[in-house]
Amino acid sequence: AQIWAVNNSPEVDLPNLLEQLNIKYVRLTRQGASWKQMASLREITDRYGIKWVYMIWSAPDELTDGQGMLRDVAGFSRWWAEEIDALTTNDVRPHFIELMNEPDSEGRWSTGIDPRTYNELVQSVRNRLAGRGYGDIDIVGPGLAHLDWRDNTSKWMKALDQKAVSALGAWSTHSWDDGDLCRGGSSCIEKQWADFGTT
Repeated sequence: AQIWAVNNSPEVDLPNLLEQLNIKYVRLTRQGASWKQMASLREITDRYGIKWVYMIWSAPDELTDGQGMLRDVAGFSRWWAEEIDALTTNDVRPHFIELMNEPDSEGRWSTGIDPRTYNELVQSVRNRLAGRGYGDIDIVGPGLAHLDWRDNTSKWMKALDQKAVSALGAWSTHSWDDGDLCRGGSSCIEKQWADFGTT
């Protein structure tokens, strides 16, 4: 589940909701949240043994090409290491990171990157984190935007070499859709999942 540390909805009983849904992993970002809010959320998730997949919506502007595409792999790797430093210092170290939201966005709604450069990025971040003693934080990816397994997902997975595959701790995909590709909720996901697994 995607959740936010900034929860301005008093009608939502987050601890009860997480427990009822038996959530084991949450995907979240620090955007807009104070360290106090992050610590409060961590206290809740730790209570239920829920692990964090930390992510960002967009890379810093100075690391992109002005069109939303990542241009500086080394700089972004350093940024990730510094972000993990800050999270660790504030006692909210994540268990996993997803390097960018939906890298196949082509820069339209979040930072984009082409598949071959993503291959380079995964390895660069893995090496930098390991060098700082963060070998226990797994990278999940690629986290593509749609249930379009056969074409898009295959292209992204084929672009990953063995070092990049080894650098990933888990595969991630975003199984929501606006209705263009998939209707029927969970039954649609079940139908599409076989193709994803095969890929």
